[in-house]
Amino acid sequence: MDLAKCSGSFADFLAPVTVEQFRRDYLDRAPLHIPGNADTFADVMSWRELNRLLDMTGIWTSRSLSLSLDCRAIPEQDYCRSGRDRDGRPAMLPDPVRVRRLVRQGASLLLNDIDTLSPGLRAVADLLERTLGGKVQINLYCSWRERQAFPSHFDTHDVFALHIAGAKRWTVYRGRADQPVDHPAWKTLGQAHHDRARGEILTAADLVPGDILYLPRGQYHDALATDDTAIHLAVGVNEPIGLDVLSLLFEDAVAGADLFRRRLPPVDQAGAVADHPAALAARLGARPGEPDFQTKLATLRTTMRYRRGGFPPLPGLRAGPVKTFSGN
Repeated sequence: MDLAKCSGSFADFLAPVTVEQFRRDYLDRAPLHIPGNADTFADVMSWRELNRLLDMTGIWTSRSLSLSLDCRAIPEQDYCRSGRDRDGRPAMLPDPVRVRRLVRQGASLLLNDIDTLSPGLRAVADLLERTLGGKVQINLYCSWRERQAFPSHFDTHDVFALHIAGAKRWTVYRGRADQPVDHPAWKTLGQAHHDRARGEILTAADLVPGDILYLPRGQYHDALATDDTAIHLAVGVNEPIGLDVLSLLFEDAVAGADLFRRRLPPVDQAGAVADHPAALAARLGARPGEPDFQTKLATLRTTMRYRRGGFPPLPGLRAGPVKTFSGN
């Protein structure tokens, strides 16, 4: 990774904004546009690197490579053929000829979950996981002048948009969903709801190569390429939330006291029907404060990340230096 700006720390990644400023004024609070140098992310992604990834045809299915045109997702049957993935399971496989034809018509290209596919991508993902304590995944968006891929929407995770090539205008709205999560309650709201809830324009950020745009979870936005072509990486961060504690409590209840595995009292036993939920609530209320559960919670906080890489160079091969971010 070119470390002209990013010499190895979260402070370098955010500069000239300080880590203290970011945590105090922006993290989970407000959007932030950080101008950068054109070559800041040169070793993370480029047109050459994008073409290299696309040529790895064995890793792409309709789940990992998708297309969108004028705010409408293109059905997989319009750009894929039936086949089998690398595990031999039935899958829809992108057809290069059909993909190329749709891209020439202005379709935006989306590559999902690419954060393990190169040292530069791993470096960015690992840095943000270490710093923010949440799982990180990276998607790539390649789009074309005045052809909008997605309508106004919010994401259910924080986003760091790293601009790679071309130029793109991001319109950020005042509306913000209240701590949304990846659940049908937020995923099925419908575009009419989003168009109402987004509110007035808060700011418009024109991103060029090297720029970063931070968007807190739930912030309404949309984006449109203002150059012939544009590439950006959407780095999504999912930090632990209260629902993760509930998941821990659920697993704890399954393996723990049989109180949670007993059938509920018959409905004609009014007193028992009332007492049993109260006993469950009392147990759940006490459990988070117990030392062994606190240990489980601490483990969750320190291990909520993906494992990437780790294979040493094979004998006879010399690994070149890998530029990485080194921590806080």
